[in-house]
Amino acid sequence: MGEIINFQPEKQKEIDVKHLEELRDFLYEQKEKRKDPHFDFIDVDKLTDGDLMIFDKLKKHNLTNKEFEEYRNHIKNYLNEQENQKGNNFKPQDDSRSNFEAMISNKMVEEEYFRRHPEKRAA
Repeated sequence: MGEIINFQPEKQKEIDVKHLEELRDFLYEQKEKRKDPHFDFIDVDKLTDGDLMIFDKLKKHNLTNKEFEEYRNHIKNYLNEQENQKGNNFKPQDDSRSNFEAMISNKMVEEEYFRRHPEKRAA
């Protein structure tokens, strides 16, 4: 099983800064190429190191369901905090991290589908 990522920045293990920059650059390129409609609502600069590391695991095809559920719970807590702080001014559908989580969720479903049906994957 893969390493569980701690989503609390103050407890985050030291991460290779260069690798994080490469991930961020990759996401900028994906956004520019409009590779996913979620990118219309994602400001890459607002993503945390934990967000980037989850994406990295997804990109490497080694993000487990358990890790994703932990990430999803972390995002739910983050959204609750934002709502408590901003009240009616907070719109989760406009939040970068919320949209990033939705994008990852869709990609997890797609990956599972193609794992079960490899013949349906485009060549």
